[in-house]
Amino acid sequence: MDQTTTQSKLPSLPVAVRHRKAMWFRKDFQLYLLLVLPIIYFIVFKYVPMYGAAIAFQDYSIFQGVTGSKWIGFDNFRELFAMSQFYTVVRNTLVLNFLDLVFSFR
Repeated sequence: MDQTTTQSKLPSLPVAVRHRKAMWFRKDFQLYLLLVLPIIYFIVFKYVPMYGAAIAFQDYSIFQGVTGSKWIGFDNFRELFAMSQFYTVVRNTLVLNFLDLVFSFR
C-alpha cells in the first residue's frame, strides 16, 4: 500500500463535529472576547521587552538598531565584572534592599 492510498483513507472531521465546534465557539464568544485584552497585555508588556534584552549581548548602536548591531556575546558582561567598582555597587544594592525590607515592615 503506497502513501497516497493511505492518506486518502484518513478520515477528515465529519461535518457534524465541525458544526458542533463552531456552535460551541459561537455560544461562548463573549468569553473569548474577554481574553483579547489580557492576551494583548502579555504580548506588549511581557514578550516585546524580551526583544530588547538582546542589547546586552550586542555592541548596540542607536543608529543601527537591535537587528543591525554587531553581536559580541558575553563581552559586555566580562567588562562589567572586571570593573573595580562592581563589587561595591553590588554590595550597596544589597544593603539598600535589605534596609528597605527592614524599615518597610515596621
